[in-house]
Amino acid sequence: MAEVNEKNKDLFKKDSVYAQISRVLVESINLKEMLNLKPSRRIEKIYHTLKQIVEKEKIVINHGRIAGLVKEIYEETFEYGPISQLMKNNDITEIMINDWDKIYIEAGGNIRKTRVSFNNKQHLRNMAEKIISPLGLRLDESCPMADARLADGSRINTVISPVSIQDTVVTIRKFKPDLLCISDLLKNGTLDERIASFIKSCVLNKINIIISGATSTGKTTFLNIIANFISKCERIITIEETLELDLHCGHVVKLEARPASIEGRGEITIRDLVKNSLRMRPDRIIVGEIRGNEAIDVLQAMNTGHEGSMTTVHANSP
Repeated sequence: MAEVNEKNKDLFKKDSVYAQISRVLVESINLKEMLNLKPSRRIEKIYHTLKQIVEKEKIVINHGRIAGLVKEIYEETFEYGPISQLMKNNDITEIMINDWDKIYIEAGGNIRKTRVSFNNKQHLRNMAEKIISPLGLRLDESCPMADARLADGSRINTVISPVSIQDTVVTIRKFKPDLLCISDLLKNGTLDERIASFIKSCVLNKINIIISGATSTGKTTFLNIIANFISKCERIITIEETLELDLHCGHVVKLEARPASIEGRGEITIRDLVKNSLRMRPDRIIVGEIRGNEAIDVLQAMNTGHEGSMTTVHANSP
């Protein structure tokens, strides 16, 4: 812990050294200007500004602590705070924040509690609001639930009180970019050459495909992989609640559903998008997931000239 002399004791009278230095630092840098810099330049600028504050206020603090503060401040300002390192870990598929000090992850199909924690309940709430605010969403008593897609393709769901007893609960399903082709599934032992060849033949011959499976079994990943067998000459319309599919076909149009506004207006459902896609001259329609009335429209599309369409459905077995 840093030693605080008489001259700068007011700076740290109520809060921790970290909190107070952070406050002065935020006031000293131009955040808009920082957003235009590369991450390495941002870190460099934070470091130099932090050193200036320490020297000006004559704060006794070792260089190792300064480096730690730079990392914490950078993650708090430009990333995801305490869970930043979890977000960067490609082995982690899900991050489940049940409370400020109860953070779980899923990796390799196993769930375990981490040692990571936020400072308190308000720290967690502030971070949740910071993440979803740029996405045009808000969290308050009138809107206690939010579901959105992050810049990297990950999906975030946030629930706050009074709906959540724990005050703030955040669930992040991370986007996994490393499974890109059928050979990855062969290496993993998910399927063998015979089944892979059969599925490829089904796609090329425009057989309608519905992928079923329980939660987190890889339905969307599998759909994404087999959809890349489609010819680049075909026009594909993808429809999703939140964008997850990443097709490398040549002619792809992506549609995404939209929740209602705070006033309860402007909702665009999967069913609306499926109906509209029929007027967009699709060769194939790919729906990320069906779980409501849109199932009727998807099945009708599959049976009225849009062969080779694909979707997924939550089910324990076919």
